[in-house]
Amino acid sequence: MRNRNRLFHYTTRNALSSILQDGSIKASTALIDPNERPAIWCSYNPIWEKTANKNWVDPKTNKLHLLNKQQTHERYGLVRFEVSPSSAPYTWSEFRHMSGISRRTFRLLKKVNHRLGINEDSEWRISFKPIQRDSWLSIEVWDGNEWQLHDDTIEEGGVAYGT
Repeated sequence: MRNRNRLFHYTTRNALSSILQDGSIKASTALIDPNERPAIWCSYNPIWEKTANKNWVDPKTNKLHLLNKQQTHERYGLVRFEVSPSSAPYTWSEFRHMSGISRRTFRLLKKVNHRLGINEDSEWRISFKPIQRDSWLSIEVWDGNEWQLHDDTIEEGGVAYGT
């Protein structure tokens, strides 16, 4: 069972600057059904949310690869925002009924999640509203071995990702 006191929004270093500049975590509209409400996904998983791994297209072969945690870290950098649990109040089951997601997409997500060993009912919480800065408890960056606190007043730079 996951620690229900610590809830995280996992993302990549590429998104960090815009989140800090906006002062909010906003829902992505990428890869959702036309009538689906955009949502922000949060997880009780204290290590990494596997569904936050990125895809990468090899420019030489044009082949799509699903990256693992290490590969996502090396290409994009890993970031997590610890957020107040009240900022993402909805469960996976509630998401299904509130979001407008198609039955087909819902079943596909559930199938992928089970392949990845994810129990979305116990691990995930969802928000349909932006998660504002005052709901952030911490920002951490993965250094390859462990999560390190990120000082959001420090200018971005120093490490290049996504090359």
